[in-house]
Amino acid sequence: MGGECLCGLSMNIINVRLQFGNGLAALGYREVVGRDSVVIARLIGEGADGRDILLHEGAFRTRRTLQRTATSIASAVADWPVRASKGTLPSLPKSLQGAREDEGVQRANLPLRLREGLNIVQLLGSLLFIVEEWNVGIIDASVEDVLRDGLESYPVQWLPASPTGDIYADPFGVEDDDGTLHIIFEAYRHDLGRAELVQTTLTPDGVVSDIRPFVDLCYHMSFPFLLKREDGLFCVPETHDFGCVQAFPMTRGQDGFVAGPPEVLLHDTRLTDPIVFAHEGRWWLMGSDAEGLNLFAWHGTSAKGPWTPHKANPIKSDVRAARPAGPVFSIGDKLLRPAQDGSQTYGGAVVINRIMTLTPDHFEEEVYARITPDPNGPYPDGLHSFIPVGRRILIDGKKSKFHPTAFLRRFVSKGN
Repeated sequence: MGGECLCGLSMNIINVRLQFGNGLAALGYREVVGRDSVVIARLIGEGADGRDILLHEGAFRTRRTLQRTATSIASAVADWPVRASKGTLPSLPKSLQGAREDEGVQRANLPLRLREGLNIVQLLGSLLFIVEEWNVGIIDASVEDVLRDGLESYPVQWLPASPTGDIYADPFGVEDDDGTLHIIFEAYRHDLGRAELVQTTLTPDGVVSDIRPFVDLCYHMSFPFLLKREDGLFCVPETHDFGCVQAFPMTRGQDGFVAGPPEVLLHDTRLTDPIVFAHEGRWWLMGSDAEGLNLFAWHGTSAKGPWTPHKANPIKSDVRAARPAGPVFSIGDKLLRPAQDGSQTYGGAVVINRIMTLTPDHFEEEVYARITPDPNGPYPDGLHSFIPVGRRILIDGKKSKFHPTAFLRRFVSKGN
């Protein structure tokens, strides 16, 4: 688009260009051979005064081969110049200060073909012999304390591990006046090849009840986000496979919460890990794509909708900090959004983003804190949920371990 004036922008831009990584090598080459976890893509505009202006930026996962890396990124950024000309890019234009410090980190540079071969061998080894176990944990500490001191500074009460190896993750909770904590979470069953939603209760003296069913509709359900509306409490889980976003009304039964027939919030939309919150007189619904790369948003005058897509969808493209990891919450005047960092591994860490601008036309946020799993804890290899509930925090944790029949477990799971 060289030589054009992009009238959709708020300043006089006479030229734009895409830049990848350090701009010195083929797209993705440096990142693949150096084992960098992400490739940084930037849309840069040249102002009338000759200054470079950063118009948009994204962080894309580095694939195991150069061809896959280049192809996936090129297709994702192809429309950025057009969106810039129409004024539908989410980032607010800012002066380009140069590369970020973490972009220069490289490790173990090897010839390209050797690196690609090693990456594929590593993948095969992981598929054949490595299993991931997830579990739900409760931290008896405030958000402020954990963000200040780090996760490893506080003891975690973990739920008893599943005797059948099921995955427990994505916990959300409701606290009673007496301190009883009701936890609803995902239970991924390997024999079914999908997850269902279950529940348990933590008493004020720390006793955990048996795990009981909550919702199982014969399709994959996870991330049971809890939404308080004027008409009651609702569960808005991920139902990506079902192709819509649903809200299940919740009532109390004899053995815990009971889910009623759902209402549809968004039709014909495959959204991963949806969250709903109010901000400055509007309701917002956000979620990501399945890869956790792109964040999408809708706004409405009610928590029921109808929902209008954000002008700049997707409002963020960053595998390090796009996919929701819990509800939006506030500390003082700071509006904070937990997100998953999936750049190194699935569910590697949680990034707390501070939302700086959120309107129907613009979105901008910046990293406020990063929370990593306790390396000395029982689940040191991953963390992808951070859910404040009263004076406690719900998390989940991952551990990877060798299993001689890992491939067989995956084969049986996928076959159901």
